[in-house]
Amino acid sequence: MQWSPERVETLTRLWAEGLSARQIAEKLGGGVTRNAVIGKAHRLNLQRGTEIPQKEPEPEPVIFEEPIFHHPSADVEAWMCRWPTDEAGKFGLHICGK
Repeated sequence: MQWSPERVETLTRLWAEGLSARQIAEKLGGGVTRNAVIGKAHRLNLQRGTEIPQKEPEPEPVIFEEPIFHHPSADVEAWMCRWPTDEAGKFGLHICGK
């Protein structure tokens, strides 16, 4: 397919008006495809008039740390968690106890 100066001028004008590549291809006719329009616009370094608005970054999630329970190992019931905490108190090893 040959790009005549008239077609290039029409492409440039319609591109600046904000028409989609498919719409421009339909208006040009004569076997011009959407991909041909996109390729020619790229080779001509045509830019769109409006910028796509950027989304604001999502805020960082707030992480709530659960308090660590410290129970002396002697006070643990059968149903309690026995995971050792990183602190040893004056009564020996402390465990989670949740």
